[in-house]
Amino acid sequence: MGIHCRDFVDLVTGYLDRALDADDESRFVDHLACCPGCQRYLDQICATIGLLRAVALTPQPEGS
Repeated sequence: MGIHCRDFVDLVTGYLDRALDADDESRFVDHLACCPGCQRYLDQICATIGLLRAVALTPQPEGS
């Protein structure tokens, strides 16, 4: 049984944390392979995480 986009969104964090059970991960990956909207959503989440990590690692000037 597949998943719907709203369920995909609920599973993204678990997928990125590698915390999904095998069944959920399989359904997630299957949905990802056939849904361009969810592919874009996952790409956006990953880009946001990358930007936040970059900002967190950027030294701030003293007095900021």
